[in-house]
Amino acid sequence: CPHFACPTFLTRTEVRQLCSSTSAFATLELNELRGLLGENATQCPQCYFMFERLPVVGLERDPLKDKLICVACHGTFCAACQTHPFHEDRQCPEGGSSGSAAPRCRYCQNLVGPRGGSEGSVCSAPACQAKGAASCLVPKKCGHQCHGSCGEKACVACLEEGCADCHPVHNKDEFCAICFTDTLGDAPCLQLDCSHVFHKHCLESKLESKWPTSRINFRFIDCPLCAQEINHHLLSKLLAPVHKLREALDERMKDRLRIEGLHSSEALTDPTSPYFEKPLEFARSQFNYYQCSECDRPYYGGLRRCQDVEREEPNKKDLICGGCSAGSASCARHGPSHLEWKCKYCCNTAVWFCWGTTHFCELCHSPPRKTVREECKGEEKCPLKGLHPPNGSEFAIGCSMCRSAAQEAATQQEQGNVE
Repeated sequence: CPHFACPTFLTRTEVRQLCSSTSAFATLELNELRGLLGENATQCPQCYFMFERLPVVGLERDPLKDKLICVACHGTFCAACQTHPFHEDRQCPEGGSSGSAAPRCRYCQNLVGPRGGSEGSVCSAPACQAKGAASCLVPKKCGHQCHGSCGEKACVACLEEGCADCHPVHNKDEFCAICFTDTLGDAPCLQLDCSHVFHKHCLESKLESKWPTSRINFRFIDCPLCAQEINHHLLSKLLAPVHKLREALDERMKDRLRIEGLHSSEALTDPTSPYFEKPLEFARSQFNYYQCSECDRPYYGGLRRCQDVEREEPNKKDLICGGCSAGSASCARHGPSHLEWKCKYCCNTAVWFCWGTTHFCELCHSPPRKTVREECKGEEKCPLKGLHPPNGSEFAIGCSMCRSAAQEAATQQEQGNVE
């Protein structure tokens, strides 16, 4: 399980659901098989079937020692240069017949090229070339390759298992704990301040994807292994706007505590409460904030208990803030913040906003939540005099600030007339 505190192993079906694509799952299966077979793992270059190559003693100088027959397609190929069919009439161009190992790409393990190359070379495949350009080229003191990324202030600890300077937890043959499809040695990595190591592109993708649910939360910036906040100077450009958004929402949540009358809640004054004298943590546990699908701004979307107990995850396209929902009804003087709304399912004025999408009056909000609209009873009996669209849609009545100002002016005028 990806959760750092869960020791349970995932089933193959669950792993398939977690993988982003069929090819990612195939890669995971291939890496798993490669790990089981170890150094004897061999893959047919024609049908890509992987099988175990059993070592044969006494054939070190035999020119046919690298000739293999695939157990799946029965084709022949050279284990040293991957040529198929096997070159019966000539010597292996990669020196396989002389016993020297052909240089292979550090990422895909394919041959670097007909002219060979040094250890740690990169093949001509575009994906491997991109990884090579993003890799750290600083040689490590222990003599092993650095598996870090270009531009790091400090290199990733050595990931060669058995090295005296090896990372205490990770090694290059271990799967990245974010993608779970490629090993740490398959792509440039970053070592976070918490000391855990992940693929750089996986960390970037995780931060760019932001929160996975409709409700804004910031657990996506936590390390998948220890839950400490992700921190690395090469990720600062992606982390900066997230930190700014969190600070802005924290201020809004503190204000929302006062608006909802929860600033003096027993949870904040009881010494036995987990939120004792922790208003920000308490506010985070109480309120939902969403990102508007039209203007991308965050907005308050109701109490969390409504979402957690009674509603499935809303579609992100349905999440629209009050300003965008109101459209031309938004107050030119006070903006959308003080708009009053009609209950979605009846003609009363709304006093609740739930799920980031729906306004309720007190009656419709009382359990069980009403989700079937009532027909308007006409101008005489309708509290809004019938001046609204058919029930079942969101509708802004007007600005509460302007209404209060108008009522106050009317009251003063009446008093003046009396005098």
